[in-house]
Amino acid sequence: MFFSCLRVLIKLKARITETLPGHNQFQLEGDRRFEHQLEVHVFEDLRIISPPPPTPASSGLASFLLLAPESEFQLATNRDRGGARSVEYEVMSGIGVSVSKSGLVRSGRSLGSSVILVEATEDFGVVQRTSVVIDVKPVHYMMINVGEVWMNIFLLAFHCTCNLFNVTFF
Repeated sequence: MFFSCLRVLIKLKARITETLPGHNQFQLEGDRRFEHQLEVHVFEDLRIISPPPPTPASSGLASFLLLAPESEFQLATNRDRGGARSVEYEVMSGIGVSVSKSGLVRSGRSLGSSVILVEATEDFGVVQRTSVVIDVKPVHYMMINVGEVWMNIFLLAFHCTCNLFNVTFF
């Protein structure tokens, strides 16, 4: 469910019409009416949606992104598109990682970990923060699991033929 903000206004109007019994009991002067209102804003929590959030088994862990050296990844939150007045990304610690104003993370040649702070400011002034841990590690191997149906779609999409031992692209 997407909503930018739900606004509720609660108004209280009270008037004391009886004298209060007992010592040290007070009431409004001249039985005037007391009025007060409270405005409540209900809004969605700031969440990182890309990379996908941790699994329920690892709940409570920070968002985590594994990058190869000299690669990039677009971070995204649930408040990016029209939800908040502004969403800002900033590298808080670590080396070899940069982030653009739009959340595009770029890794350099150096290996290591960095933390990116994401800060969303709502139209009514509330600031929410979350962080993403970026880990830059070398790629040692790649494993691709492709089901039979998906392999056929892949082959059709790239106009290729598949032999037992090789794939030829046109």
